[in-house]
Amino acid sequence: VSTQSTGDMPGYGFAKAPPSVVEYMSSLIYTYLRVRRNIRKLYLLIDSSIGLQKNDLETMNKLSDSQVPYQIVLTKVDNITSNQLGLMCSKTKRTASEYFGCHPDILRCSSVAKIGLDELKASIFQSVGLEKLRKRRLRADEMQIRAILERTYKNYQQTTGKQQRR
Repeated sequence: VSTQSTGDMPGYGFAKAPPSVVEYMSSLIYTYLRVRRNIRKLYLLIDSSIGLQKNDLETMNKLSDSQVPYQIVLTKVDNITSNQLGLMCSKTKRTASEYFGCHPDILRCSSVAKIGLDELKASIFQSVGLEKLRKRRLRADEMQIRAILERTYKNYQQTTGKQQRR
């Protein structure tokens, strides 16, 4: 049985530790990424109101050197205007195209405004080979919703005494 795992490096660019510790931890992380060949995709989360920073570009270089496939996700997209988001996406895509292993599509999301989460989930499911499972689950959800609607319609007919044709 195959199992899938996810990992998180929260705030890798903002570690509150002495520089020597941060450098050591970074070295461990990139060594791990280079050695672990079963990593399907890494998601690099970038605050859309800030954009790619020096440490992000360094990370992208190391990921490219390590041949780790990755995709950029612009976060907090609800904090900027749609024009700013369009410009940020274009700029990020242009920069990302210069790096080996970076997926060409830039994902956009906001956990607060619930924007782009389905696209992010779909990308994760696809990257670990579970897209078929996700589609089956969606079909099951649709069937469940359809059954609820039919029951609601029958209840409506019974309470109103109407037998309408569909």
